[in-house]
Amino acid sequence: MKRKTALICIMAMIFIVASACSNNNNAGSSTSPPESTNANASETANTTEATNTTEAEAESQEPAETPVYEDLGGVTVKFANWGDSSWSKPGDDEKGLREQAFREELMKNYNFKIEYLAIPDDSYLPTVTSSIMSGNPAADVFNLMMDAIPGFAAKGLLYPLDTVKSYDFINDPSIQTAVRDAVTWNDGHTYAYYRGSSAYLGSKTFTVFNKKIASSLGLDPYDLWTKGEWTWDKFQEYAALATKDTNNDGVNDQWGLTGDMVLLPLGYVGSTGAELLDKDHKIHYNDPKVTQALEAFKNLKPYLQAAPEGSNWDFYMTAFAKGNVLFSQANQWWMTSRYQDMQDDWGIVPFPLPKAGDPYYTVSDIEGVQAIPYNTKNPEAVATVIKLLAQPRPWDLDENGQPLVDKSDPNWFWPDYENQVRDEQSLESLSTIINNEKFYFDKQRMYNVYWSDPGFQAMGQAVWDGTMTPAQAIQANEKPTQEKLNAFLAEANSAAAAK
Repeated sequence: MKRKTALICIMAMIFIVASACSNNNNAGSSTSPPESTNANASETANTTEATNTTEAEAESQEPAETPVYEDLGGVTVKFANWGDSSWSKPGDDEKGLREQAFREELMKNYNFKIEYLAIPDDSYLPTVTSSIMSGNPAADVFNLMMDAIPGFAAKGLLYPLDTVKSYDFINDPSIQTAVRDAVTWNDGHTYAYYRGSSAYLGSKTFTVFNKKIASSLGLDPYDLWTKGEWTWDKFQEYAALATKDTNNDGVNDQWGLTGDMVLLPLGYVGSTGAELLDKDHKIHYNDPKVTQALEAFKNLKPYLQAAPEGSNWDFYMTAFAKGNVLFSQANQWWMTSRYQDMQDDWGIVPFPLPKAGDPYYTVSDIEGVQAIPYNTKNPEAVATVIKLLAQPRPWDLDENGQPLVDKSDPNWFWPDYENQVRDEQSLESLSTIINNEKFYFDKQRMYNVYWSDPGFQAMGQAVWDGTMTPAQAIQANEKPTQEKLNAFLAEANSAAAAK
C-alpha cells in the first residue's frame, strides 16, 4: 500500500514538472501561430457569432401570423332579461369597463353588435311568448328560469341547441352538465344552456347561522359538521334551545329558525337523496325517505318564526338579518344581497344529514338559463357570438396562455368568496357544498307539478299545517300529481306532433 502511494506521488510530480517545461518552451518558440492568424480566427469567430445573432434576431423579428376573424356580416345579437339587463351587460365599475372593452374589440374584429333588452317582470313571459309566436322574437337570447323550458319546448318555441354547428352547447367545458341535462326535453333535444363555474352558488342551498346566538347557547355547528354529527336531530335540538322569550313578556322573541315553506322541505327530502320524479316521468312520493323527511320538517314548527299574514315572500331573509333567529337557509344570492350588512356575525354549514354516517347531498334549486327562439333569423351567428363571449379573458391567463387559477385545487374559488363570508370555516363549508359529487336536483321543478295543488307544495303545506300526516299527504297527492303530469306531457306530445 505504501509503495503504491509513493508511486502515485512521484508520477504526479513528473507530470507537474513536464507541464511547466512545456509551457515555458511554447512561450518562446517560433512555432507559435502568427498574430494575424489569431486575429483572423477571432474575426471568423466574431463573424460567425454575429451571423448567428443576426439570424436569431431575424427569426425573432419575423411578423407574427395575422389572426383570421370570421366576418359575421354586421349581425346584431340581442340579449333579453326580466327587470334589468345586468346579468348579461357589463357594469360601470373597473371590472365591467374592462369587460366592455374586451367585447368591443370582439365586435370590431368579428363584425357584429350586441344589444341588451330589459323587460318588466310582470310582462316578461307574455312578451317572450307572444313575440316568438308572432314571428318577430323580441331578442335572440332570452334568459328564462329552468322550469319555464318544458312549456316553451313543448310548444316548439325554442331552437334545439344540440343541432347548432358553430358552437358545441353540449360538450363545451364551460357548459354546466347538470343544468344541461335538466333542460333536455323528452324529444331528446336540449333547448337551453347555462355557462359558468360549478362554484357559482346561486341555487345551491345551505344553512346559515347566527354566531352570537349559537355562542350564547354554547353551540358550535362547525364542530358538529367536522365530526360528521351535523344531523336533523341536532338541527332540531339547537333550534329548540334557541327558541325563547328573552324579555319575559310571554311571547317568544328569539327563534330557532326561519325559512321558505317549499324550499325547506325540499332540503329535507333532498338530503336523503330520494328521487321524487324519475327519468321516465314517474312520481315517487310514496318513499320511506320522503315520509321521514316530511316528519322531520313538521317537527320544526314550534321553533320557526312564521311569516305574519300579508308579509312579503322574502320575510324569512329579513327576519334572519335582524339577528333574532339562529338558523335560516341560504344560497349565494341571499348571502351577498341580504346578509352582508347584518350586524351580528354569521357562518355557513351544509344542510344537516338525516343521521350520522349518511352521505351528504348538495341540494340545488332551479337556475336561470339562456335559450334561443326557434325562429331567430341567424341561429348559427347567434351561437358564434355566444361562443366568442364564452372564451377565456386575457387577464385570466398567464404569458403562456394558461389559466392563472389552478382549478385542480379544491379551494380555487376561495378568492371569489373571501369578501362575501365572515370566516375561513365558512369557506371550508363552501368547498364541501361545491365539490360534492352527490348533486341533488328535484326534476319536478321542471314541470307544473311543484308549486301546485296537487303537487309537492300542497303536500308539504298540508303536513306543516297539521291537516294531514306525512302518509296522508303523500297518498292524497301522489296519484293526482302523476295524472296532472301525464296530461301536461300528452299535451306537449300533441303539440310537437302537430308542428
